[in-house]
Amino acid sequence: MILFRTAAVEVAFKQRQVDIVAVPFSQIITADDGQGPFQEAFDPALAVELLRDPVPALLHHDPMQPFGHVQIRGTASEGVIGTMHAAKTPTGDEALELAAARVLYPSIGFSGVAHTMRGKVRWRTAIVLHEVSLVTFQAYPGATVTGVRSTTQQYPNLHQAQGLANIRKHGKANT
Repeated sequence: MILFRTAAVEVAFKQRQVDIVAVPFSQIITADDGQGPFQEAFDPALAVELLRDPVPALLHHDPMQPFGHVQIRGTASEGVIGTMHAAKTPTGDEALELAAARVLYPSIGFSGVAHTMRGKVRWRTAIVLHEVSLVTFQAYPGATVTGVRSTTQQYPNLHQAQGLANIRKHGKANT
């Protein structure tokens, strides 16, 4: 089952790019995977594996509405960051316009690989990222459009997102 979660976004029209926090860290939400509601958050030590590289960029998690691809750039204090690259198509134009108008927000489609329970909260420690969409209703209330830009924002604390090799080998993200 593919699960969906959302986060923050910035748009650069000239480059046809939307900078996003694809996976926000430490925000606790109530989620439902079809087996009933539970509390969930993404751990700051989250390991992310990409199902495909580049990651597909979709509208509303609809595989019939692709508008480009996503380059995952690593992590910053707020979460896993990336840049959506919109194709010069009507769907790409729509995605850029609606993200800039603060009508759409990023949301990930993922498979959970590993988690730890802390109290009643399921802390995701490893996921496989299937796609990143722009959606109307975000799962995380703090997911917002942070601005429309004409130059690429730099993230000074950027570091590479961890792979799942440690999870599969050692059963945990940090070794």
